Amino acid sequence: MIARVWAPDAASVGLVIGAADAPAQELQRGDDGWWSGPDLPPGTDYGYVVDGEGPWPDPRSARQVAGVHGLSRVFDASRFAWTDASWSGMDVLGKVFYEPPRGCVHPAGHARRRRGPVAVAAVHRCRCRRVDARGAVPRPARLGL
Repeated sequence: MIARVWAPDAASVGLVIGAADAPAQELQRGDDGWWSGPDLPPGTDYGYVVDGEGPWPDPRSARQVAGVHGLSRVFDASRFAWTDASWSGMDVLGKVFYEPPRGCVHPAGHARRRRGPVAVAAVHRCRCRRVDARGAVPRPARLGL
């Protein structure tokens, strides 16, 4: 994966490889606001230093093993040992999806006492509106954000 990040207003962008306290390598600025660097092999941890601040994770990263605030890790889907070959998924053409607002349902799967009516109403709306699939909105790394 070639290290690339879009930062059109930045004066400088560096790349940190391996650890957050590693020295940053300067990236090359393109005319379109994209900054480019070296080709990183799968499994490499990296982050970006923008105008001397950071390192920040890659906003386009496919893998964040250290959480949303940690370094990103290069992920190559073609080298991953997938174990779900028998799963066919669902035909999404013509389906209706619903994502309940964060906080309506407790992580254990039941409605919170103080928000119970909200969660029950959300499920009821799904049934009334012929919703085919419900999605889960990801929880933030820290509550309150």
